[in-house]
Amino acid sequence: VALSLLLLIYINSQWERSLLPYLANGEDASTNISIAVGLSGTQYAFLTGWAFSLLYVLAGLFMGRAADQVSRRLLLFVSCLLWNVCTALCALATTFWHLLVLRLGLGLFQAACAPASYSLISDMFPKGMRSTANGVYAFGVYFGGSLASLSVALSASFGWRVTFLCVGVFGIAAGILFMLFVREPPRGSTADSKLAAFIPSFWQASKFLVSVRTLRWLTAASAVRFAGGYALGSYLPQYFHRLYPEMYVLYGYINSAIVFFGGVSSAYLGGYLGDKLNSQYPQANALICGYGAALSVPFVCMTLLIDNFALNLVSLFFAYLTAECWLGPAMSILQEFSPANMHGAATGIFLLVGTAVGVTTPLLIGVADDYFSPLIPDSKDTREHPDRVRYILCLVVCCSYIGCCICFWITSKCFVKEQTLILAGTAVTHTTPLLDPLDPSIDSVKNRDARDVSPCSSLFNRRHLSNSADESS
Repeated sequence: VALSLLLLIYINSQWERSLLPYLANGEDASTNISIAVGLSGTQYAFLTGWAFSLLYVLAGLFMGRAADQVSRRLLLFVSCLLWNVCTALCALATTFWHLLVLRLGLGLFQAACAPASYSLISDMFPKGMRSTANGVYAFGVYFGGSLASLSVALSASFGWRVTFLCVGVFGIAAGILFMLFVREPPRGSTADSKLAAFIPSFWQASKFLVSVRTLRWLTAASAVRFAGGYALGSYLPQYFHRLYPEMYVLYGYINSAIVFFGGVSSAYLGGYLGDKLNSQYPQANALICGYGAALSVPFVCMTLLIDNFALNLVSLFFAYLTAECWLGPAMSILQEFSPANMHGAATGIFLLVGTAVGVTTPLLIGVADDYFSPLIPDSKDTREHPDRVRYILCLVVCCSYIGCCICFWITSKCFVKEQTLILAGTAVTHTTPLLDPLDPSIDSVKNRDARDVSPCSSLFNRRHLSNSADESS
């Protein structure tokens, strides 16, 4: 029940952040928010990109820290209510500035969603089930994206203002259900209760992620992967509208099914395989992320470089089916290699880097689209010709997927090496969770068994204990 309600909130989150582009393609002011509010191209691009992501990225740092300190259940509930109020109020917007303030608010409050949710999942599920649980939670990306695509039909029937209002009310209801039926699990419940005694500072969390090679490469790989995902999400609807303008409504319906079935199947399969193979091949999660992206490259090329509507959509389905298996296993590595009392901060930093790289990529594609289009054969120098974006988009996405495959492969090698070093250490080092090195009660837990202690938290604790001893001497 708890995972289902977390998923429901995540669906709502993804639906709302993806909604605006689908409400800007109607024929009149009642169905096209750009016409109704009088948005310029620059204003529209800013609202769909940095207006949401600016505070989302910056607030993610503080929300991650908050998720380690306060009730995650209450933090998620209050944030959910506030971001849905922002969405519902978009129904009353009449100017760009109204929408700007509300999109900033949406990004600010949604920044709490991922750190709080992933931290809850890490305490609700043991290590052997986390990849599957994270994979199921990742369904929200594809449920939400699918519903955003279907919102074209809702807007065509009732208008964009009613659409915003309905989505906001749905989210408020989801938040209330979550608060009623989900209880806060003990923090670090799969490890040692002493984890709650010491909360590392954000600076300590940052230093820790930088100091562990596995987490450095995992963050880099995920950032490169986010670049390709954001590029496709931002430009694929525009590309299909340019190439098949008479089939754009049909594309909206079919794309909704592709995102849903392809994305959900891939996310579940990635999590399931990660848990299934992890006991025998500890590096399996990293390899699943990388190989999935590499397998997707030919399907991305077929989607973007062949002018056949049916073949493009079939290829797009297989691109989703192969590429979207990565988020659940990646989050499982992050949770496994970071201490339980640092999960929120680690998630915030991880998403900050990935989102910053991701939202910058579409902006760079837009600049390249304008700059290089006269050099592209048959581009005709018009805004609507598909050749203005297809080659740049294909190049960026393929480089992203191949690049992240290499980074995930390096992550897998670092994982094995660092885990081997940890296992070769003393029993105290391996079983001691991350605690305040100056806390005298640390001696009372040195010989205590821990069912699920992050291997790198013990490495981090060993470094702090050593530094503390050096300073004392």
